Amino acid sequence: MIDLHNHTISSDGELTPEELVDFAIEKKLSAIAITDHDSLGSIKKAIDYSKGKNIEIISGVELSCDDPLFNYDKIDVIGLFVDSNNNRLVELIRHINVKREGNKKRIISKLKSLGYDIEYSDVKKTVKGTFGRPHIARYLIKKYPEKFKSVGEVFDKLIGRGKEAFLETNHRVSIKDVIDIIKGAGGISILAHPGIYPKENSIKIIDYFIENGGQGIETYYPYHIISPKLNLDKEGNTKLIEFYRGIVKSKNILESGGNDYHDNERSTLGEIEISDGILEKIRNKANGGSSDVGPGWTLWFTGLHGSGKSTISERLSKILKDRDVSFVLLDGDELRKNLSSDLGYTLGERNEHMKRVAELCKSSSNGGKLVIASVASPTYQSREYARKILEKFFLVYVKCSLDVCENRDVKGHYKKARDNHKGFENFISVSSKYEEPKSPDIVLDTDKYSVEESVQKLVDKLEGKGIIK
Repeated sequence: MIDLHNHTISSDGELTPEELVDFAIEKKLSAIAITDHDSLGSIKKAIDYSKGKNIEIISGVELSCDDPLFNYDKIDVIGLFVDSNNNRLVELIRHINVKREGNKKRIISKLKSLGYDIEYSDVKKTVKGTFGRPHIARYLIKKYPEKFKSVGEVFDKLIGRGKEAFLETNHRVSIKDVIDIIKGAGGISILAHPGIYPKENSIKIIDYFIENGGQGIETYYPYHIISPKLNLDKEGNTKLIEFYRGIVKSKNILESGGNDYHDNERSTLGEIEISDGILEKIRNKANGGSSDVGPGWTLWFTGLHGSGKSTISERLSKILKDRDVSFVLLDGDELRKNLSSDLGYTLGERNEHMKRVAELCKSSSNGGKLVIASVASPTYQSREYARKILEKFFLVYVKCSLDVCENRDVKGHYKKARDNHKGFENFISVSSKYEEPKSPDIVLDTDKYSVEESVQKLVDKLEGKGIIK
């Protein structure tokens, strides 16, 4: 899982870049984007700190735009895979922060006129990155603990839009200029959290964003946690996510997603699970599209009997058929009957069978077809042989616990193996070892996710790598 929207102390987050990396690793995320508000200050530190650790850091930024066409204080645009040393981007951020700083001085002056004991210089001392309203809110919480219990309460009572001490920041930058500068910095422009706007307005903003060169929108976002005024529960949030995913498909744009993590009060990192296939699509676009796409790939499914290999590969086949993709499905049971009927199930014979399957995949993929091979392939050696001889090899590990696999076993193979029935003497995971893949291209955990969720995760990944379209 990944998370492409996070903040550190370089804007209004509470964690240092190093602490955020450690927290993401603790959450078992494979990649995160640093997207501080109008700041690039934490990117290099996070990337340097992540070296040697099992996580990828994406260089990003969240830029505050205002546009006369829309009556909002700001519209946020995220840039992913940006060059943090790009001169135009650096200068744009300097300009935005000048406007931001002036706005915060005016807000503090307004608060003083309302009788609050607050000085700009005192609040400024608490700011380690870009100056945001959350810094003012946290200062007021410490100063007036009897009045304010949370950042959200300060916004709702004083400094949120429409409240007594709210003041707009004008003349920051237009949406079009932000999109152009992100593109010039080698990045991908994403409209942040469109669901915070009324649906009808959000669609207008999305259309305007696309017309001006915007490349995608955030679909995954924890509105039910971050935007209480929307009155969404978790189920309602899922429906809103699906609404924006539908827009992505209908308009043929990229989708992104993140949990907009800031601090312990709103500890959302990893709350909404986002497949790494989403990241692969964005990366592919940022790289100008991969040349290593199209036919000729072999999707090699491995896993225990009952893990769901055949079910998932069959569902994938239906999707490929609907998309007019030329493919061939090789089922493990049929391959045993027709390709290796002369072989038994000793370790040597299993490896020989896998060699034959790999050679068949090679001849089929060389003919320009996408090949799906659903085979147990229990040994590391057999899978590595296939990887070696197949030019385009994608390993799908369908992971499932042995207990769950046995409970699913409608054919009774596990019981026969445990009862020592003839023909089941070397049954995988009972009397013959299954060696888990060391570096699969994707893991589908089928005792955690449904078939539909697993297939969607796989499709996202394959689309991201350009294997299917």
